[in-house]
Amino acid sequence: VDRTDLYNFNPVLSDGEKFEIETQLKGKFKDRGALFLVYESIQDDKINILELKDSKNTILITNKDIVFSDSYQNKIESYTGNILAYSFARDNYGRKNNGVVINKDFTGEENKILEFIFIPDIISSLDREKIETYLSLKYGISLYDSPYITSVNDTIWASKDHKGFEHRVTGIGRDDNYGLYQRKSGNSLTKDLFIGIDDTAAINNNTFLIWSDNDKSTRLNNISPAERVGKILRTWKVLLKGDHNSFGNTTIEVLPEILFEAYDNRLETTDDVLWIVKSRNPDFSFEPEYIRQSASDKEKILFEDINFEDEMYFSFLLAPEFFVNYEINAALCNDSTDIPIEIIGGAAPYFIEISGKNYKHSEQLKESRYVISGLPAGFYTVTAKDSFGNSFLFELNIPEKERGYINLKETWIILDAEDIRVIPEISDPDYIFGYEWIKDKEIVSDAPVLTTKETGEYSLRVFTADGCDKIMNFRVISQEVTANQINIYPNSSERGQSVYIDFDLSEQKSVEIVIYDISGKEILKENLSQIQHYKHNISLQTSGTYLLMISTEETSLVKKIII
Repeated sequence: VDRTDLYNFNPVLSDGEKFEIETQLKGKFKDRGALFLVYESIQDDKINILELKDSKNTILITNKDIVFSDSYQNKIESYTGNILAYSFARDNYGRKNNGVVINKDFTGEENKILEFIFIPDIISSLDREKIETYLSLKYGISLYDSPYITSVNDTIWASKDHKGFEHRVTGIGRDDNYGLYQRKSGNSLTKDLFIGIDDTAAINNNTFLIWSDNDKSTRLNNISPAERVGKILRTWKVLLKGDHNSFGNTTIEVLPEILFEAYDNRLETTDDVLWIVKSRNPDFSFEPEYIRQSASDKEKILFEDINFEDEMYFSFLLAPEFFVNYEINAALCNDSTDIPIEIIGGAAPYFIEISGKNYKHSEQLKESRYVISGLPAGFYTVTAKDSFGNSFLFELNIPEKERGYINLKETWIILDAEDIRVIPEISDPDYIFGYEWIKDKEIVSDAPVLTTKETGEYSLRVFTADGCDKIMNFRVISQEVTANQINIYPNSSERGQSVYIDFDLSEQKSVEIVIYDISGKEILKENLSQIQHYKHNISLQTSGTYLLMISTEETSLVKKIII
């Protein structure tokens, strides 16, 4: 249909079509039914959309709520685009004047009815989710706390499987059973990014490409003013379901003035261009690919022939035609100063020059990837050039040897099904800038201490104040026998009263005992050398809740004691 009034590239209901719906549904509103209403309303004032009525009951649907005959109201979340699903069943109803009446004033630039589905019966929750999936993909309106299920019962997206990437779920795809063939789509909330296939491509039936994001900032943050590489924190996750060949030449269209927070018109005032970076992991550490914009005009930027495979991630950079990507965090301050870099854009051969106090090194490169290594601590200027004379300059600060001591026991034991607190050993807490506790590739906490009752393999990534990081792997296990090996009593006890720790170990071990208050401050530390069957006592003079950590060379466990 050739219509100028479109929503997410689909025609909206015209006044004539809305009147036709009203006529067809006279006498249909009876004792039970299910309806789906998709609409857009950007006006602030409350306005009626439609009424379901008979001689005894009226249900009024507005852009703000659902109002029943007894004046009871259900509030509706206010989004630009909405999918409203509603089911009803009544024991008695008036047989006269049954029907659906659409408000003819709900029209114009601020209000649109996109689609209306009425089923004169109660439907299952599975059928409701399938219809909502069809409507969500068609209009770019995200579902919240609801899985995406196709007409053939395939789950193509569920929030529990994509923790951290539950925001602005959008997709394209084809489901012939529902007449869905969405070739291009953007999210109704933001309308800043659109993904689709070109005019020559086709999507096979029951094939979908879904994307969502981590809801982080889209403010362009330069690595430094001199480097002119603007990065954003927001990352998108892409998931393919069905025939992957359908999306071999995907296009991405970006509206930079809408996408980027506090956009400074750099694309119009400098020679910088927009780049996509994509990878198989969310931190882009595995074989990142950089793709330069294909075309642009005053409002939008186009990327063509983008290939997505299975599960991938992408984000955006604003950078010159020729620049260098590097990660200073690759320099683990006490182990290595190897810094991998990648030259983006330009043409080989490349030339790199590293200058510092009493240091200078230059080299010609055939490949775009290079590792800077062996630099002593200090400040350096790195200049990269290509065969056309393009150049890019950046600075490196190689820190001194790691300050202080950071360590974490490899094994932690959960006793009595209680939460365990995993506490890293850090000699200088002021040196630590941030924490990331990771399980199953997901960040589960950013606190200094991890509280968990889940067993499994974990990692702790610690960021230091001088720009370095350190990753330590550990595991949390449940071991009932340990309860018989270490016994703590009495618990709780009075101030100044002895608390006894009985050890009945399988062999002689050196044991460290550390007590922390509830804020994590170390109160007491003792070392017991080569003990096996041993009773040790401690006493605390201040009432409160404390954490007692008992560690050997292999394992640690933490118990709560109450004074």
